[in-house]
Amino acid sequence: MYCNYCRSLNPNDATYCRACGRTVSLDLNTLENQTQAGETAEPPVVAPSSAPSQQRDGQTTSNIESRKVNDTQRNPTEQKQQAEYLPTLVAETVHVAESEFLSSQTSPGPSSLVPVYGTMGHRFTAYFADFIVIYFIAVIFYVVAFALKLPVTANEGESQLVWLGTLFVYMVVAQAAYHTTIGKYVHGLEVCSAKPNRKYPALWRILLRETLGRFFSSFFWGLGYWMAFRKSKTQAWSDELAGTVVTLRPTSRVLVRAFTAFILVAFCLDVGLTTYGLYKEDKDKKYAAFSQEMGVASDAVIAARKDVDNRLNSAPTVNTWADFAVWQEVMKFLKKDLDVYESRMDHIQALIQRGISEDITASEAERRQFVILHQVYELRKQQAEKLHQEANLIVNCAPTQSSYAGLRTDLQLMDSDIKGLESQVSQLMTEINAK
Repeated sequence: MYCNYCRSLNPNDATYCRACGRTVSLDLNTLENQTQAGETAEPPVVAPSSAPSQQRDGQTTSNIESRKVNDTQRNPTEQKQQAEYLPTLVAETVHVAESEFLSSQTSPGPSSLVPVYGTMGHRFTAYFADFIVIYFIAVIFYVVAFALKLPVTANEGESQLVWLGTLFVYMVVAQAAYHTTIGKYVHGLEVCSAKPNRKYPALWRILLRETLGRFFSSFFWGLGYWMAFRKSKTQAWSDELAGTVVTLRPTSRVLVRAFTAFILVAFCLDVGLTTYGLYKEDKDKKYAAFSQEMGVASDAVIAARKDVDNRLNSAPTVNTWADFAVWQEVMKFLKKDLDVYESRMDHIQALIQRGISEDITASEAERRQFVILHQVYELRKQQAEKLHQEANLIVNCAPTQSSYAGLRTDLQLMDSDIKGLESQVSQLMTEINAK
């Protein structure tokens, strides 16, 4: 509290100024009543009983009495001005004293601070927030790189190594420069030194904490972190090894809410992108496996069709009954080749139907191509059935002139049907630009 006369600083509970001996504060109501009544505003000077008779903080009794006599000899105008000025001065003094008292209570000095250590729950959620931030930044980087067609590694192991390196550099730089990270700042945490003569740890201790400390703390499913719950300073093995503690510090609620909102949005985006990535990866694996199956089945169908064509081309020109007998033998083997051909077409049709129903195709255009390809194989099966009927007619035909003449007529009709089916196949194959 400041003296109203000499402006010397006194204790808050002081009654008399230790410099000049006068009363430190006045009753404002009494002072106003005295002013209105024309009385002097000078309060009576009463020395405290405990004050020494000869000297009080450098002021002797004779000096105090002489100053009192000088004050009483002031003219009435000066006394009136003093009476008018004193209420304002007292109010300002009280306001300053209250402000200093509140400041001393809300912002104590470093020597009076008692550290409050962050809980492991806050530390886990802070690390998770940092994890989300770095992962979100990595996703943005890959999106930008893909948009700008920058050369980026597609190897999953290399990508994880780059991501872990980025996380390590971020944690070290943030804690060494700012003694906190984004996640820790959200929860009001900062990394401090456990040494009483140092506020923050050195860079090499941060490096030790983020390398060997985290490595040893992760043993046995993170036993080094779980043990921190039982310690007074909640120090994990990484903190004990590096000589650090995680303490609470004041933060702005507005910034905390903003960062928390950002973390929540980033977390939702991360979950969405991760879910989509897993779905896309699973679909790509299914598509790759399906494409491989389709390739193998298509090659099998092509090989079976070649066997059928080779068998048909091996049939001799019938000029004698001996040639007719050889032709019948060829048709017997053709029936077996046609059975294999039809079974392989059934298999590839089943694959195409599964690809359409499970939506394994890469695009809608490819899905339409599969629908058309399913129709193509259906027409090929009808052709194979016609060829099977021809083979049966030839094998069952009697070696007589009349039977052979009827066989030739039936074969011409079936060949016409086969050509019609081939024409439809050609049109469909033109639609899908395939052969």
